[in-house]
Amino acid sequence: MSILKRRTRTVSFRLSQEEYDVMQERCISEGARSISDFARTLACRCAQGGPQLRHDLETEAKLYQLHERIEELERELRRVAQFMEPHAPAAIAAAGGAAPDRSAAPRPTARKEV
Repeated sequence: MSILKRRTRTVSFRLSQEEYDVMQERCISEGARSISDFARTLACRCAQGGPQLRHDLETEAKLYQLHERIEELERELRRVAQFMEPHAPAAIAAAGGAAPDRSAAPRPTARKEV
């Protein structure tokens, strides 16, 4: 009696490099023999109506979206920080830090309307 079932059907799908890398990391951490074995196990569980797997996949998708958004925000924050660098003393003072030395800077005067 054979331990492994003979498999005669093929299922194929494409992954992005990032998706492949994530799958490969999970495959290693879960101790699967191969990515194919790992993908087959997940697909079969899902096909059999495993609600936990569906929940896990939804959670993983949400985490991926959050990760992408965080990276986007980090890029934007770096861009804003570079823009603000020449104005750093004023920004620090506005945030409650040490007040910048304004003794050499001219003070604006109020204009009277005529």
